[in-house]
Amino acid sequence: NLSTIPKGAFSGCENLTSVSIPKGVTTIGSGAFSNCTNLTSVSIPEGVTTIEAGAFAYCGFTTLTLPNSLQTIKDPEFSDNAGAFHGNYRLTKVVIPGNVTRIGGNAFRGCTSLSQVTFSKGVTTIGASAFQGCSSLRSITLPEGLTTIEGAAFYGCDLVNVSLPSSLKTIEDCAYQGRPSSAYGTFGGNKNLASIIIPNGVTKIGSFAFQYCTSLQTIVLSNELLTLGESAFLYCSSLRSINIPKEASTIQASTFWGCSALSEVTLSEGLTSIEANAFYNCSSLKTIQLPKSITSLTSAFEYSGLEEIEIPEGVA
Repeated sequence: NLSTIPKGAFSGCENLTSVSIPKGVTTIGSGAFSNCTNLTSVSIPEGVTTIEAGAFAYCGFTTLTLPNSLQTIKDPEFSDNAGAFHGNYRLTKVVIPGNVTRIGGNAFRGCTSLSQVTFSKGVTTIGASAFQGCSSLRSITLPEGLTTIEGAAFYGCDLVNVSLPSSLKTIEDCAYQGRPSSAYGTFGGNKNLASIIIPNGVTKIGSFAFQYCTSLQTIVLSNELLTLGESAFLYCSSLRSINIPKEASTIQASTFWGCSALSEVTLSEGLTSIEANAFYNCSSLKTIQLPKSITSLTSAFEYSGLEEIEIPEGVA
């Protein structure tokens, strides 16, 4: 009548090579098989609904089959703790079943051989750092129904193609990690990502979201975008042009810092504030037309290439 495999039950069993979990189990506890470094085969039966944080962290899987009954891949208690399948560096592909609504934080973080992820419809949220450091992941198609992608979810992958669904509403703010803490944006550090379309319906692009995407040349922003976060495009050094939609009232601090190829910026009436260092070191930006609605400029264009600019009368 076993229904739960307890927390840490087989943690560190380095000689364990295969596991068949019996029918009747509904929950695999936190760290239950963590650091079973030679565990290459596991059979998870239908009926399992919950896999807790760190349950299979640092195992040796190459393939993984998750049951259709699975509903929850849990978040770790703390952001720097291991996620459910954290550090399975041999794992190459995974299918997320349709009953899973949230992929927990750090769930597949550091799965450096992971090159194929298939999402079934049902996922609404991808947790912080869920796929961070999956450096073999080149292409991702996110499912309709997804509304939220949290900070650092795909930081440090090698994404070339990203397809975002029309249901998406929010790309969240960065995750802070390490001591001293550093900022890791949702799609930051994907150095081969050349273009992306943000679907209409997205209202927020969080802080540091595309930091260090050094090949990013073009991005189409959502017409409904309200918030463009601090340092969202930090050092996107290939970005050539940007059109800020009319719903956005503020360009936050350092949003385009170091975008050295940026030469064309279109600002819409309704924009009221451009914060400090928003276009810092945008050396290719020679001219820009500020809308009449602007009331606040704070050292926004330091070390840019501006040769001329007309300041609206309403700027304080």
